[in-house]
Amino acid sequence: MSTKKTRGSPKTAWRRGQELTYNAKRWKACRSSRLCSGVTSYMFTKSAVRFSGATLFSLLALFPTLADSSLRPVELAAPTEADSRISKGVVRLLEGAHLRRHKVDETMSRRMHRLFLESWDPGKRFFVQSDIDEFARYETEHASAIRQGNFDAAYAMFRRFRERLSERVKWVNELVAVPHDFTKPETLELDPKSISYAATEQAARERWRVQVKYELAVLRVNGVKDEEAAERVRKRYRNLLRYMLQVDKEELIERYIDSLTSGYDPHTSYMSPRSLDQFNIDIRSSLEGVGALLGQDDGVTIIREIVPGGVIARDGRLKVGDKLL
Repeated sequence: MSTKKTRGSPKTAWRRGQELTYNAKRWKACRSSRLCSGVTSYMFTKSAVRFSGATLFSLLALFPTLADSSLRPVELAAPTEADSRISKGVVRLLEGAHLRRHKVDETMSRRMHRLFLESWDPGKRFFVQSDIDEFARYETEHASAIRQGNFDAAYAMFRRFRERLSERVKWVNELVAVPHDFTKPETLELDPKSISYAATEQAARERWRVQVKYELAVLRVNGVKDEEAAERVRKRYRNLLRYMLQVDKEELIERYIDSLTSGYDPHTSYMSPRSLDQFNIDIRSSLEGVGALLGQDDGVTIIREIVPGGVIARDGRLKVGDKLL
């Protein structure tokens, strides 16, 4: 099987503040390969836009592993008045403070539409062409919607994505259980720019057959036995589904607003208050006030180190290697 691989571009991170302020300062961080040396930040009440040269952690590095094996979805709460105010405030900041001073117009709406789709399905593996055709009515409406603090398009598109993901995970469970002919050469195109969305469900399933075969083949080459390889692939997509079913209103709106800010340039992004807290933990590589250095092991958050004198060390019950579910 031959493949074509592409390099991903890590996403960037954001800040929020309690007042509209301008803040220029230097950042230092430990776990990112390329971080900015001079960050210019614009902060707005409970939200913010940062204009910087930073390259930060990809979303997958932040995926939590959830203990609920029933895979019950989180009910998406309706947007609040605060969400609406944040959305309108971000628009004002972009139009008045960003270097380009570009209006949030139809051009930005189209860009935002593309980026929001890519944030959920960057490899064009989950949506099918009929979904994209249905979403086309939103393409020129995002600008006016976000000015008004309206998130209807974001909710509709994400709900469809979650439906498609659930369907694809069922396919994966079926496909890992059937034999694959690893002597037959097949090509898996991994560059989303060179492929279109699958025209039919049948075409989509065929892509997933090749995808699953490829993942099993990679594990085989690395000496993993067939049964274990099948279980690893199942677990990989089960964890992805488990995470996506736990995406709540705050994260959905965060991604939607970020699709707008990222449309201005790759380093202009938005972070919700909760993500800011996680970002600060990652920057310090520690859990402040608790005294633990955390890591990931096959998608599960584990304790890598316990800081002497911290709350966990004094409590004594948690040990290095314990898993946080």
